[in-house]
Formats: sequence, C-alpha cells, structure tokens
Amino acid sequence: MDRYTFLSRVNVSHTDLVRLIVIMSLTISCLVITAASLRENIGTIYAQLFYFPILYATYFYPKKGLYLAGFCAVAYEVLAYIYLFPDASLLIYTTGQSVLFICIAAVVAYFTEKVNYSEGRYRSIFETSLLGIVQFDQNSFAIRMTNNYLSQMLEYTP
Repeated sequence: MDRYTFLSRVNVSHTDLVRLIVIMSLTISCLVITAASLRENIGTIYAQLFYFPILYATYFYPKKGLYLAGFCAVAYEVLAYIYLFPDASLLIYTTGQSVLFICIAAVVAYFTEKVNYSEGRYRSIFETSLLGIVQFDQNSFAIRMTNNYLSQMLEYTP
C-alpha cells in the first residue's frame, strides 16, 4: 500500500512525490552545472548530464518526460546562447544537442509504453485465465505467484 499526500487539491503518492523531487533536483543540478561550465568555458560534457533527469522522468512518466525533455532543451539552448553567442559552430552544436534530448526522450517513451502495454496484457491473461497458472522460482522451486483460478482450485493461499 502506498501512502498519499495531499498537495494543492491533488492526491500524490509518496513514491511519485519522491520521484518528482529527484527529477527536479537532477534538472536544477544540470542547469547549475551547465551554467557554471559555460561561464568558465569548460568542455562539452555538461550537455550529457541532461540525460539523467530526462531518462529518469521518461522511464516512469513517458508523456511527462517528453515535456521535461523539451524544457531541458529550451533551457540548454538559452544558456548556450547567452554564453556562446558569437560562435556559430557551437550554437549549431547546442541546437543539435537540444534536438537530441527530445529525440532520445521520444524513443525511451515509445519503448516504455510498449513494455507497459505488454506487461498489462500479460497480467490480464494471467489473472483472467480459466486455467490454473503457477510461477515457480527458478532456483528454489518455491511458488512465486499463482492466479486466482489455481488458488480456488487447490484452496491455496500464497
């Protein structure tokens, strides 16, 4: 059972609240590190840091992760244009990086949706099947999961 917190007329589970805090702190950290790196003219590794919040958010929230990728892309563009303005080649590079943020988030969102759909389909087959289905642990041969029909048939409670 997950606990819920009431935030501005919205119930939010504690898991979602922790994920939101992690995503926000990763994003803010990336923005601060990028601004400092651009100001001091330190290498191009700072752009890769944005993949951490983007991938984390897109994995757990596929559609909202795309919005975060768009926000990170725009924020990265703004920071780059502030600090790198006269150099056209670096501005083109940062634009390419920004587009890549969104493209990678879209690919991750697509595959996450496919996995979620497949898992939901498997679960519905497992739970509604009229056959008794049991899943064993590969090493200890202990019963890990059964469907309701097998539980009723054998009067087994996991």
